[in-house]
Amino acid sequence: MNRENDLSDDHVKSLISMSENDGNSFDLSEIRGGYGCSILEIDFIIDISKKYRGIIGAQLSGAGLGGCAMLLVQRSYAQFIMEKIQQEFQNYFKKECSIQSVKAVNGCLIYLDSSFD
Repeated sequence: MNRENDLSDDHVKSLISMSENDGNSFDLSEIRGGYGCSILEIDFIIDISKKYRGIIGAQLSGAGLGGCAMLLVQRSYAQFIMEKIQQEFQNYFKKECSIQSVKAVNGCLIYLDSSFD
């Protein structure tokens, strides 16, 4: 996987400006990892998740500090996708991938990990 970070902020801004002038929207996913907001592991997770049915959307969070990938997945595919990501991540990076399954709720949610008991 080639993950060269070879796009400057000025280059990204020029791409956005060109797309606005054409009346088209600009999709930053087309330059994944190229604007310094991600890490190889997160890009890998997002990229491999695209090939599985049941993925509704994905995003990264915590950019600059390693962060995490968040995938919105149809419930019936969740276990399969978690297993596949674990397997592919392990095969590529030779290390474990930590995956948490959560349920979206209305309002605020506090996730309590049982290891804190």
